[in-house]
Amino acid sequence: MRDYVLNEDGSLTLIDRILNKEEYNEKEFWIDDEGVLLSYNGKSKIVRIPYGVIEIGSFAFRDNTTMENVVIPESVRIIGSYAFDGCSKMIEINIPNTLYEIHDWAFGKCSSLTFIKIPDSVVKIGDSAFEKCTSLSQAHLPYNISGISKNLFYECERLENIVVSDRITEIGEGAFYGCTSLKTFKIPNRVKRIGKAAFQGCTSLMEIHIPESVTTIEDFAFNGCTDLITINMDCSAYLELKNSSLDNRFSVQLPSSIEYIGKAVFARCASIESVYISKNTTSIGKLAFCGCTNLEYVELNANVDKISKGMFKQCKNLRKIIISNTVVNIEEDSFRECISLVTFNIPINLRTIDAYSFKGCKALVQINLPETVKEIGFFAFYDCPDLDATIDSSTEVSSSFDGCKRLRRKFGPFMIPTRTCFDNKKSNWCR
Repeated sequence: MRDYVLNEDGSLTLIDRILNKEEYNEKEFWIDDEGVLLSYNGKSKIVRIPYGVIEIGSFAFRDNTTMENVVIPESVRIIGSYAFDGCSKMIEINIPNTLYEIHDWAFGKCSSLTFIKIPDSVVKIGDSAFEKCTSLSQAHLPYNISGISKNLFYECERLENIVVSDRITEIGEGAFYGCTSLKTFKIPNRVKRIGKAAFQGCTSLMEIHIPESVTTIEDFAFNGCTDLITINMDCSAYLELKNSSLDNRFSVQLPSSIEYIGKAVFARCASIESVYISKNTTSIGKLAFCGCTNLEYVELNANVDKISKGMFKQCKNLRKIIISNTVVNIEEDSFRECISLVTFNIPINLRTIDAYSFKGCKALVQINLPETVKEIGFFAFYDCPDLDATIDSSTEVSSSFDGCKRLRRKFGPFMIPTRTCFDNKKSNWCR
């Protein structure tokens, strides 16, 4: 039943009706004078919250294991933190289109809930609101929220379909972490930031659309997305990709808008075969593509000054890489155990190659060092057995080249310039 007030112009305004204690069982519902439902003590499978309740308070139904269906009246404006957390038998909940806010963990661990549709009246959804709803397969988010909050669908392992509005501007940390049934996702055109571990462990994710609005992809965003083979861009980017040397490969071509790529963003994305990064990218975190075992081709046009630690470590099928001449430092483990890498064109302004950079690159036979290189780190080329080199008779070779069995003083493709330091742990030999 609804109550209305007649306005002077003849229109009607819906008002919240004052709770009538005769209309509900006080032994089951504990409701304060402000209309906040503090707790429920009943055992019913179907629970109808009394009309007149303004807020479902924090922890009100927490760990209720008998309730299967909840009917929320239109008087309710807020669902508090942990209100239905751990309601493991709850299958269905009807949310009215008068609700404004859903707070943190409101429906966390509702392990039988399979579908949720949040009305457009909702303007705020808290962190972890549906975390570990392990049976949830479909979710419909409201139009009026501006972001997908932190850990919103964390480890919702059966989530397949998610509807979001085009007003979203950011995807929060861990928003879809461990959603192992999610196969495709189109990021709205206004999103600027993809948060840390947002899609980490989405092992069924095969396709994702990243719009030109995105400027930041934070650490671990797509880490462990082992089936990811396609990242779709806008039309112009797609045409550029099709006309490039990346044809017939499962490719990653990031939008030119992206300035920052965080740590281990695409680590262990084992289905990716080629990567193209534009010159507008100014920072790429360590381990960004570590363990991409099918990655074969990389075109790194990014305006970066270093290849970060372990960036391509254990990319066992990497055969060719083009690197921007802005790079002056190849950090530790950058290409470690890239066992298919045959040749490597060093950027013309490179100054240092850190320890273990090319350790275990067993197929490496050719690498050209420019005169700018001043320091080569400990075990930098350790266990590169086919690496052939021409070394000046006065050049002292230290442990930087241990395990390079064909390294000798002869003519060959490997040219070591003068004034190069070879780092042996803490000691250097320099010319």
